[in-house]
Amino acid sequence: MRTQDVFRQLLDRMLPHRTPPRPAEVLTLYSGAGETKYAADVEVLTPGDWARTGEVVGQVPIGPIWMGQGGQGIYAPPAVGQVVIVECLGWDPAFPYVSASYGETYSCADFKEDELTLTDGQGAEVSISASGLLRIASRQETLRAVIEEIVDGVVGMQTVGSPPQHVVSPATITKLEAAKAKLAQVMEK
Repeated sequence: MRTQDVFRQLLDRMLPHRTPPRPAEVLTLYSGAGETKYAADVEVLTPGDWARTGEVVGQVPIGPIWMGQGGQGIYAPPAVGQVVIVECLGWDPAFPYVSASYGETYSCADFKEDELTLTDGQGAEVSISASGLLRIASRQETLRAVIEEIVDGVVGMQTVGSPPQHVVSPATITKLEAAKAKLAQVMEK
């Protein structure tokens, strides 16, 4: 008898219902506050050819990226149709959970090495660069650009009417320009 067969028989006796990590496609995603709400119905796939097996596992909990007490956490639910990895605690099929998205079937948004990026995949993002600069952007504009535009508007502000027109004081302009310089030390464009 081959060594591999001996180990397989031993595992069969020790863990007769063992379930190794398996790829699965998300069929339904549950959302909202409360227990068992961060979960998905999945259909197990055959590794390699991604053929459907017909085995559907319902309300499989999804492991949050981070979680704390009272609902705190970072949640990034997989999309319906996305391939995920389903694992089981102690290899027991009674305790499945989604442990990760399967990277080979996932198309990443733009990101850089040594940068933490949270993105919606369509242009909105919050990121921290390797140098520690923060970038917050919508799909149209960065927060820094908006703040700089406000500062520039205040610096160039003029009044009209009585009393005669006047501009922002040089001391205020200096303070606003200093704040704008500090902003450049904290945020990327």
